[in-house]
Amino acid sequence: MNVWKIGSRWSETGTKDSSVLDIFDKHRIVFAGRKTDTIKSNVKIGDLISISDGLKIVRVGQVISLPKKITEFKFFDKVDKKRFDYNDETVGFRVELFKLDESEIFKTSMGTFNKMNKRYDKIKDIYNEKLLTSS
Repeated sequence: MNVWKIGSRWSETGTKDSSVLDIFDKHRIVFAGRKTDTIKSNVKIGDLISISDGLKIVRVGQVISLPKKITEFKFFDKVDKKRFDYNDETVGFRVELFKLDESEIFKTSMGTFNKMNKRYDKIKDIYNEKLLTSS
């Protein structure tokens, strides 16, 4: 099992105004328009996921569907679609997602998508705690 980090700012410059974190939360799906080959060939059901908003991890979760073209997800409304590239080049997958408390948020590096296996134990512990307390 791997731990992946995906960024939630949808712009070349990563501005705060370009965050699509609310779309991730609303639909329980994460997506990226870069590194899509890596996502499609490496992300597996059961992998852990961490979501950054800039330089901080603010969500953790678990992958619950295999990656596919974002256009195969038909539930995005027109407003959502205008905020990111809703096309076959963008890849997404469903996740079980939990918001981190202020005390659980931690720093990370910038980037669209990368492996975070060095933080595996930390992410796993936070995820398991969130899973237990959500029941």
